[in-house]
Parts: sequence; structure tokens; C-alpha cells
Amino acid sequence: MSTRDDRRSYTQHVPIGDRMILNKVQATGPWPTVFELDLGEAAQLNTSNGTTVIKPIDIEYHTEPEYWVDGIHDNRIIAAAMVTVEVDGEPMVLCCRPGVLPVTVGGVRLMVETVGKWAHGFIQYRPLYHGYQDVCFSVIEAGLPWAPEDIMFPIANYRWRSSTYHNTWGSMVPFNCVYYQRGEDLGAIPDRLSVVAMRDGTVVKAPRPGVAQDYNPVTQDVGDGAQIRYSHMNIEYLRTDVVAGTELKRGEHIGLTGQTRIGARKLLYEPRLNVELYLDEIQVNPYPMLIESYFRTYPDEVLALAGNFGHVRTNGTYRLDASRSVARPGSEIVDYEWHLHDGSVVKGIYADVHYERPGYYAEELVVRTADGAEDWDAISVRVYAPTWSKKIARGWAYYSPSREIRPGTEVEFWTCLLDVNNVLIDFGDGSPEQPIGAFDSITHTYEEPGLYMVSVSGEGPKKEPAQVKMRLRVEP
Repeated sequence: MSTRDDRRSYTQHVPIGDRMILNKVQATGPWPTVFELDLGEAAQLNTSNGTTVIKPIDIEYHTEPEYWVDGIHDNRIIAAAMVTVEVDGEPMVLCCRPGVLPVTVGGVRLMVETVGKWAHGFIQYRPLYHGYQDVCFSVIEAGLPWAPEDIMFPIANYRWRSSTYHNTWGSMVPFNCVYYQRGEDLGAIPDRLSVVAMRDGTVVKAPRPGVAQDYNPVTQDVGDGAQIRYSHMNIEYLRTDVVAGTELKRGEHIGLTGQTRIGARKLLYEPRLNVELYLDEIQVNPYPMLIESYFRTYPDEVLALAGNFGHVRTNGTYRLDASRSVARPGSEIVDYEWHLHDGSVVKGIYADVHYERPGYYAEELVVRTADGAEDWDAISVRVYAPTWSKKIARGWAYYSPSREIRPGTEVEFWTCLLDVNNVLIDFGDGSPEQPIGAFDSITHTYEEPGLYMVSVSGEGPKKEPAQVKMRLRVEP
């Protein structure tokens, strides 16, 4: 069992050559180690194969415009931080942004959890408990998984991005308050999919049986100083015998995906499961753990990841970026293709899109691997007119079941749109578009296996275009 002192960095001056190394950090697993440094400070990362020295040198922030939330300085939010570091004296840049996975360098797997300004450098809802120094890193020995190999994905029969609602660590939660996501929001129609224990472990906190409490969090101690928290399940579908002290086995049912907040079904437009990871009481980025556990749990060969949300001003250009797409270990993505809202197709990882009109746009991504596997995704891009009020088109769409859809399976689609009129849904299979309400549901069956891009389109209050898209896979 690891202790808190094992995982948290501790201050100790250790001479190496003519430099002083501040912080010796153990990086031997089974969970990543979290440590913080100011610019110019260094840390010695100890593994079973030797040591690696890292020193952050500089931080460059990339921002995007945001006109929904009041009080943001210059109406801009942080979208990424490019952290220049020296690794064993050699310079490199680590990108800190939503959806980034660790990189292997110098005998370790390393990533930037957050930077001080992003963690709580201004007034924001729920700032991080740490991140008071310039850069917060996490690290584990090269060759090790980011979390123990017996960790499984927390939703049964789930397909990644089977909803357009998905918030990843560090992303600005859209159309909300000043809140950069802590944890991972996995969009799902409520009361449909089973939430399961990711690993054997003991429940340390849960709502009283049958009594809704805040967002109904269930916290499970999964050993080695790690705790996983599952939130937003509806109380009537949360097992009444899941209480403090309950032993849960890996894969054991806990409840169903839900929409509870402040003790009631408040998340009408954003139903989801939220997953948080704590290592020795430090909240850390669960995204790498979830991606690795997803490939461990499900047979998908590749995940196209277009990015969840983007923000740009009218007459501005937004750079689409497919580089966060990920293939199963041992496979490789060799082809990237963007299908844009204006009908054009752009080959490559990046595509620069110019937007002349305000609106809510969906841009499609197709990726293919060397062995022929293919996946699709779409990003939602909000194009702001700074002088407009908050009465603008926005929202999401969902479908269920998200996995094990076959020809003849009845699929349920939900629209969760606000300030959108004349809504139509296109199931992507050549069948006629169907009218649907902005907050409504409809069912459809597919006749043939394959990939389909489902589109939900309408008009905003000023007749601006509004569209969201999501990929659906029909299996043979």
C-alpha cells in the first residue's frame, strides 16, 4: 500500500552536478504521482530504472472568446497552456488542455495536470485544492499503465461520445458559470445505463438510502490511496445497500446514469455521470485512466476525438484539431478528414474554419487506422456576436442504447436544446428528416450495419444556424 508521503512530492535539496534539485518524486506506481513546481525549479523523478530530472521554464496561454459568462477578463477563457520544460536538460513543450494524454519521455510517462492561473488564478466556481505553484505535473514510470490494470470503465454498455454533452478535465463547462471542469462528465440519457464499480473497494461515502443528497455522490476507496467518486445518479435507481462500508467488486452495479443536482432531477438538459479521481486526497485528472480503461473494457479500435466545444467570434477563424484522437495500443491513425458545415472536406489533422455568421455549428471528423478501422466524431463550435444577449441557440443531443445497436434495434434519441426553433433530426441513413421538439424524444431503427452521423438542426432566436451531430455505430 502506498502512503501519502509516497505519492506527494516532498521538499528536499539534493545536489546533482552544479544544480540543486528541489523535490524528489517517486514515480513507481501503481498510480501516478502528483507534484508541483514553480518556473525554474526542478524535480528528480525516481523510477525503478533510474532518474529523470524535469524543470519547467515557461508557460504560454492560448485563449478563446467567451461571451456567455459575465465577469470574465477580456471575455476570454483559457483553452490551453503550452508549458516549456527541460527533461534531463533537453527542452520540450508539454501541452495542457482537455483531452491530452501523458507523453513518454526520459523513462517516465508525464503530463501537466494544470497550471496555477488555470487552477484558481481568478474567481471561479470550485477551484482546485492544489495548483498554487506555477505548474502541477503527474508522472508514472514508463511502461506502466496510468492506473492499475484491473481498472474498468464505469458505465456498462457505453460508447464514447454517444452524446454531444461531454466535459473533460480543464474544459470550460459551456453555457454555465466560470467553471473549468473537475473530473469527467459522460453524457447519457438518465436511468438507462448501469454505473459499475471500476475496481474492488470499499464505499466510504454515499447518500442515505432513499434520500437524495446534493448530486448523490458515491465515493469508493479502491486501494493504494486512491478514491473514485461517481455522481449524478438518481436516488430511486441507486442501490439502497450501497452505504459507507459496503464492499463493491469490480464491475458490480451501483446505480443508473442520472441527472441529480441539489437533491433533485435538476439536470434536465445535461444528464450525465460524473467521475472524479482523488489520490491521497488530491483531486487529479481522470481522463487518462478513463481512456485506458475504455480500451480495456470495450473492443473499439480507434476513437475520433474532435474536441467537445469550441468558441470563436463572428468573422473569426477557429482551428479544428484532431490530434487528440487515439487508437488502441498497437494500432496507428494514418488518415484524418474534416467534413465542414459548408460542405467542404479538409484532409489532415488541422483545419482552419472561418465563420462569418453567429451560430452553433457542428464540424465532423473522420479518422482511419493503418489496419482499416474507422471512427467519426463532431465538435460543437459556438460563434458569438458580442453584442447579442444570452438568448442564443445552445444545447445537446443523446441516444440510447449507445452500444450493441444492430439492424432492427429501436434507438431512442433525446434533444436537449434551448432557444432553438424548427428542429429537425436526420438519422444519417437516408431516411427523411423528422420534426422533433427542442426538448423531446423520438425512436428510430436502422436497417444496415455501419457508421451513421446523426444531425439535429434548427434555428436560433435570430434565425442563426444551430446544429449538433453525433456518431452512431450499428453492429452486424
